[in-house]
Amino acid sequence: MNHNQKKCLCNEPLCAKCLGIGCEDDGCKKHSVADKIRSKQKILNSLLNKKKDGQGVAKFRSEIERLQDLRENS
Repeated sequence: MNHNQKKCLCNEPLCAKCLGIGCEDDGCKKHSVADKIRSKQKILNSLLNKKKDGQGVAKFRSEIERLQDLRENS
């Protein structure tokens, strides 16, 4: 598996910052890929409900797709 190289040092499994944008460690033992997908999907839905569009929405969509691919291929 090709893990992102940034090692997460957080010890809180429900850390909103890590699950939303902070944790870039694809192999993180505290923040699972499934939890990151759920958290990012909630943020994306919130942005869409507020009629926000642009780079933020595109970034979350692409990151969710990347994580889903990672989960499917692991």
